[in-house]
Amino acid sequence: MSEIPVPVLLIVLLFGGAWLLMTSVMRRQARQRALPWREEYLVAQGQQAPACQACGSTRLTDTGLSCNADEVRLVSCADCRKDLFRQRRPADEGLAA
Repeated sequence: MSEIPVPVLLIVLLFGGAWLLMTSVMRRQARQRALPWREEYLVAQGQQAPACQACGSTRLTDTGLSCNADEVRLVSCADCRKDLFRQRRPADEGLAA
């Protein structure tokens, strides 16, 4: 058996797992922040109204880029869940405080 004490081994595994999780989350957020804005997406895809480039669906969902009340929204396909583009929430659609 290893000569490393069990509590030390558990702590190393815990922090290693936390590090892997955080780097995964940070990579995903970096990919989301690199998505094109809505207008750029429409021009690049040659579309008048947004639709998913992967499956062609027009059912889209939006979530906050950082939190639910965020002004910058991440739009993804409701069917295949592919991230499509970012957009700013119109001023009149803000959440009531």
